[in-house]
Amino acid sequence: MTPAPEVHAPSIVPRRPAPHVRAATPRAWFAGDPYRTQVFHGMSLGFPSGEQFFVDSVRAFRARIGEGRLADDVRAFISQEMHHSRAHAEFNAWVRAENPAAAALEEKATRDIDVMRSLAPEVQLAITCALEHFTAVLAESLLESPEVFEAMHPDVRALWAWHALEESEHKSVAFDVYQSVCGRYGLRAAVMVSTTVLFLRDLVAYQLVLLRGEGIEPEPAEVVRSVLQLVGPNGPFRTMPGRWLEYFRPGFHPRRDGDAARLERARAFYEQLRAARAQAT
Repeated sequence: MTPAPEVHAPSIVPRRPAPHVRAATPRAWFAGDPYRTQVFHGMSLGFPSGEQFFVDSVRAFRARIGEGRLADDVRAFISQEMHHSRAHAEFNAWVRAENPAAAALEEKATRDIDVMRSLAPEVQLAITCALEHFTAVLAESLLESPEVFEAMHPDVRALWAWHALEESEHKSVAFDVYQSVCGRYGLRAAVMVSTTVLFLRDLVAYQLVLLRGEGIEPEPAEVVRSVLQLVGPNGPFRTMPGRWLEYFRPGFHPRRDGDAARLERARAFYEQLRAARAQAT
């Protein structure tokens, strides 16, 4: 066990999301492109069960971290993640209504989470740390790429900005708990490798299944194009490989220089989107 880290999350503010999808929301709401839209749908289908898993894996160690700032961070983390689970359950109900393939994928995500729940508590927490790093990198990349939100239909912009903002706020909480109660470098590094393989496999597999559910037989060139538009040299997720590698530094911590300024920009941006969405409803 290692001492509790000195670096804590900034203010973590649980919020309720702005109103989002409705019957008239376009099915291909990302730039009219079903390929990239289904990447986001695939991620969302795993969020309700995944967010609950994150909460439970951290909550299992709450008694061991005692009271103090980290305990406060954990409470706020749990509140945010439960809001995310409920909001994406609502979003996923809309996806299921539009795409008959979505229900089976959501059930698969739940079964996969149930398998993870059979692992040792420390391993479950390490999985949460790995996936929280993924979501934080994705979130911060989105928030630093306003053109991505411009490509989204107004009905869904605020939902994804809200989720991204809160992932950025609490991105170090699970890691801080892990360092406090376990801190084994070898375990977190090995779990990140295996989690990455499964995450990328499912990201592509879910996209293909959802496209077929839309009546689109995926064309390999279009799949590659859609991926490169997101993670290629000019894509919003272009920093992911480098940020992924950072996780393997023995002294890694999710917090980075400039986080406070990034969060302030993200909060202001989200409030603008929220106000615009509220005005439109």
